Amino acid sequence: MHWRLLPPEEKPWIACKFMTSVMTTLFCDLQGFTSMSEGVTPQGLAKIMNRYLSTMSEPIRAQHGVIDKYIGDAIMAYWGPPFNADANQAQLACLAAPRHDRAGFSIVRRAAGNPRRTPMYHGWIFVSA
Repeated sequence: MHWRLLPPEEKPWIACKFMTSVMTTLFCDLQGFTSMSEGVTPQGLAKIMNRYLSTMSEPIRAQHGVIDKYIGDAIMAYWGPPFNADANQAQLACLAAPRHDRAGFSIVRRAAGNPRRTPMYHGWIFVSA
């Protein structure tokens, strides 16, 4: 098989338009999740994770966040256009974070005592159009 590098105009299926936008993103996961999951039955882990992800999603939705995806034990959410005005998106994300921590703490503590990580980013990002 012969491979060659194609110029952008010959690969329209790869071409994608991007724009920049100010957005706020939040990631939440459990530190030490893999070790904790090794000591739990599959049924027990499913029960813990269903309750944890459901409980942790509520504050995000209550503050008008958009849950982009669940990645194992992690949640990726964002606030910003076209769903939230630029002026209040960071405030909404900050209001969700403390509730997020309180909501998940009891579930996590009972499950394994693992701390949660909830990093946030606010600023310019590339968004595909």
